[in-house]
Amino acid sequence: MGTFVEFNIPVDDEDSVKMDKALKAAEERIAQIEGRLSIFNPSSEVFKINSDNEKKYLKPSYDIYFLVKKSKEYFLATNGTFDITVAPLTEVWGFGSKKASHPDPKDIIELLGHVGLDKIELDKNESALIFKAPDISLDFGGIAKGYAVDETVKILKKYGIDKGIVNIGGDLFCIGSNQVDEPWTVGIRDPGSKANTIASIKLEDMAVATSG
Repeated sequence: MGTFVEFNIPVDDEDSVKMDKALKAAEERIAQIEGRLSIFNPSSEVFKINSDNEKKYLKPSYDIYFLVKKSKEYFLATNGTFDITVAPLTEVWGFGSKKASHPDPKDIIELLGHVGLDKIELDKNESALIFKAPDISLDFGGIAKGYAVDETVKILKKYGIDKGIVNIGGDLFCIGSNQVDEPWTVGIRDPGSKANTIASIKLEDMAVATSG
């Protein structure tokens, strides 16, 4: 996902075997999600969907269908501000690449005609996607890490892990309480200094996204 994955989990020696199995399962799940959602990997499911300029009706994997469905909820709740079809715009701006640019406003206006999650409908009976415009592209950059965190937490809890932190590039979830049964402390880094924090928050069985 172009970032780091960190597990901070207190564990006794006798639980090390269980921990190894849990972490392996979590890593495999994260790799599976990345393998489906990456817009840069030619073998990913999303890359193939975006490359199909004649797509009209698709039955994707559970992950993609679920995220499109969830993203439509946020799309409607934010009056279109949260939109996973912004791939043409992120590409012209150069996000995620070494060729950042400041595009001409006319180009942006033209590209907006190829953006809009309202151009994708859900066939809930078949868990399928209906594309009103085949040139629509998907970019889950605004939701993929948080989803991967949620899925990882499910796996760890399944293995009986009731304390810990899962952190994927600043999207993190605090499982239960810390080693002394108090809420976890999450620091907010000072954007002007990597060594300092400007604030902290207390979390217990909650998620937060932070950025320096």
